[in-house]
Amino acid sequence: LKVVEGHEDRDLRIFNQGPWRTFGVTRDEVQIALKQGTDNKTIIDGILYCADGQTPNLQEHMRYLGFDPSTDENYLWICEAFRSEPKPPNFFQYVSEGRVYWVDATTNEPTWKHPNYEKYREMLQAARLQKPVAHWKAIMAFRIEYLLSSIFTFEVMQDVQNGAEYPLVETVENVLEMERIFGIDIKNEPYLVHVLKRALRHYANAVKEKRRVTDVGDFRDLMQRYRDIVGQFEQMREEETK
Repeated sequence: LKVVEGHEDRDLRIFNQGPWRTFGVTRDEVQIALKQGTDNKTIIDGILYCADGQTPNLQEHMRYLGFDPSTDENYLWICEAFRSEPKPPNFFQYVSEGRVYWVDATTNEPTWKHPNYEKYREMLQAARLQKPVAHWKAIMAFRIEYLLSSIFTFEVMQDVQNGAEYPLVETVENVLEMERIFGIDIKNEPYLVHVLKRALRHYANAVKEKRRVTDVGDFRDLMQRYRDIVGQFEQMREEETK
């Protein structure tokens, strides 16, 4: 009995070291750092840090993505979008010893990787290659092309040539991504969903035909016209009730 108790005690002691050491961090450099007794002040790539123990700030998200202030200054908006995009509802965020980790409620699996990390890390790498200027039109066009290019991949287009159907673009996920790109709130303006779907169809054709996205301002103007129409209707309804 003493032997069994002693063995269990040794196993349970690893949980006293916090998620930093308990959960699986598979990167070689992280494992080496742990074996060498790395202290809490050491910065390790692949970990999102949180100095205040509550919510990681923009600078901490920048470091986590590998943002280089000396060369990536035109792409700061990527880090801002990364920080502001809601996480999937099944992921819960925790902070321990100044380091952030997430737990997937559907599997109870903890992870050191932010659920949106790959998306924004790849977006940053694509921006470094394509070099969009720091102007809202160029940024929106880049984000739309990035979204749709991830759908109409080379493999997908090969399948289409062999008789497959084009993938559907008017999905809930894509509408929500367009909502973020256009900076609107469809909960407060649900009638704009129609415009977003129309924009998805329009831009999908451009990407499939390997044309650049160049007319984002037109859809912003269309959204404003919808707002004006809805506003006029609501005003007329208020006057009728007086």
